[in-house]
Amino acid sequence: MPLYLFEYYDEDKKRHEFQDFLNISDDFNNVKSPCGNFNAKKIISNSIASNYGLTAAEKDKGTTKQRSEYSKFMREQKQIRKKTYAPGTRENNSNEIWTGKEGRDGVTELPIDKKVPEKKKLYDK
Repeated sequence: MPLYLFEYYDEDKKRHEFQDFLNISDDFNNVKSPCGNFNAKKIISNSIASNYGLTAAEKDKGTTKQRSEYSKFMREQKQIRKKTYAPGTRENNSNEIWTGKEGRDGVTELPIDKKVPEKKKLYDK
């Protein structure tokens, strides 16, 4: 079953998107929104090849979900850095994901959630 992308508009004319697995033989004109109150319209796009957060190209290359989430996090941190630093500075001009100040500048953060365990003492004195 392929994954299709649909859109619908609520009472406030706010646009919502959702994904759904459907057979090719199903009627795409009678698809309801997840709440069941609105008719949804299929979004036609060739770029939709995402399954569980990974694109088809990432799946072919063996990319893990954790790696994909990490790269998304680093791209977001790069955008935060570019917006925060003044124009003309290295951090603003650089297109690199990592410039060396990450986590120490108070603007960006590092994806470190783990606490390093203390070394066990071999001998107590």
